[in-house]
Amino acid sequence: MLIRFRMKNYLSYKEEACLSLVPSRVRSHSNHIFKESNDRGEIPALRAAFIYGANASGKSNVVKALDSMQKFVRGEKRSGIQRPAYFRPCKDCHTLPTELTVEFKINGRNYEFGFHVLAGEVVKEWLYSVKRESVKTIYERDVIDGKSSFENGKLNLTSDEEQFYIFTQKGTSSKKLFISEFDDRNVANEIDTLTPISDAVEWFDDKLMVIFPNTVLGGLEFQMDKDVEIAKPITNMLKLFDTGIDSLKLTKVNHEKGLPDVPEKVIEDIAENLEPNGTLLLSGPVDTRLLFSADENKNLTTSKLTTVHLTEDGQEIQFDISDESDGTRRLLDIAPGMLSLLSSDKVLVVDEIDRSLHPDITYSFISGFLKSDSDPRSQLIVTTHDRGLLVQDLVRKDEVWFAQKNNYGESSLYSLDEFEDIRNDTDIARGYKQGRYGGVPIITNFSKKDILGSN
Repeated sequence: MLIRFRMKNYLSYKEEACLSLVPSRVRSHSNHIFKESNDRGEIPALRAAFIYGANASGKSNVVKALDSMQKFVRGEKRSGIQRPAYFRPCKDCHTLPTELTVEFKINGRNYEFGFHVLAGEVVKEWLYSVKRESVKTIYERDVIDGKSSFENGKLNLTSDEEQFYIFTQKGTSSKKLFISEFDDRNVANEIDTLTPISDAVEWFDDKLMVIFPNTVLGGLEFQMDKDVEIAKPITNMLKLFDTGIDSLKLTKVNHEKGLPDVPEKVIEDIAENLEPNGTLLLSGPVDTRLLFSADENKNLTTSKLTTVHLTEDGQEIQFDISDESDGTRRLLDIAPGMLSLLSSDKVLVVDEIDRSLHPDITYSFISGFLKSDSDPRSQLIVTTHDRGLLVQDLVRKDEVWFAQKNNYGESSLYSLDEFEDIRNDTDIARGYKQGRYGGVPIITNFSKKDILGSN
């Protein structure tokens, strides 16, 4: 679970901004709060956060910052860290580091992990074990002139284990996070007592899931190739949301006769280079995706994901994914994340969750998630413009956040809970529309002359 996320000098956030999922004293919807135990040091966390804001206000940059952290730890650990986009309207900000910090909960323990990056190099990195009123150092790293120095907490390692651990730290390039080096070298397999670092790697690898408006479903074909039953929960969801889809299928395609939008040379290269029993997913335009599979003798078969609709007399008709509406394709792309919330402890972050979706579908899913008996450690964090979600029968005040940009291009992030005059019967959707809480565009009526000029 995510507890707090902080960023500074990242895209439109010049000063530090913090998204906190620590509950305030709001009494409504107590079932939205997860608490591991009654221990005094325990940090509770909310199961949802909703970020509102005008276009270009900075709400999507919160999601991008979390995605950047995940990529640095997981996706870019082999190629080295890259400088994220700093706050460009500031003439000096290119000389200052970008700072990203996350507090999270995993396996019954709470941690804080963060780093500073400048000019393609790590400047600072740390991992702490945290409780409500205490902090325990796992490691701290400072990099000066390309050389790293580490300060470690109590390790409880044998002399050989400690030697290997410190050797790994010294061997970490200034262009790479230590947590990534730790994972790349499989240190956890050699030293199984370094639980905090393994927990941090697991959180970024397996718990955090980020979906953008252009994120395309990529794993369902692989899963269905092994077990067609895996598609049933997604099909059930599509039926509940009235898409008209009866089922999903992997349909064989004859690649020997050529494939639309795929050059023959590409097919030849895949047939030659795909390993025995290997699979490869090829994405094309308009959500066209082809799954290439090789058997033990490297015989190639090609499949594509199709939807099945029923005629009035019960006959099946297959459609390409590209034939479906934007809303249905959007549902297909976020459905695996939705299902993961119901079955496991995931942190699902969705940018523009209402993109191409009917408001009733968005409301239904969020309401179902918050009221369901799913894993209480699962979390949903979304950006949205949908005012239909701003009802106190559905959300708590401390779950609603606003991104606001000033005249100098600087974004700030603040909670609805900061407004003291909101009662339990306050119509917050109406107040938001009227601009009482900020986070809305300032729009004036215009004429043809305003747009095209006097000529």
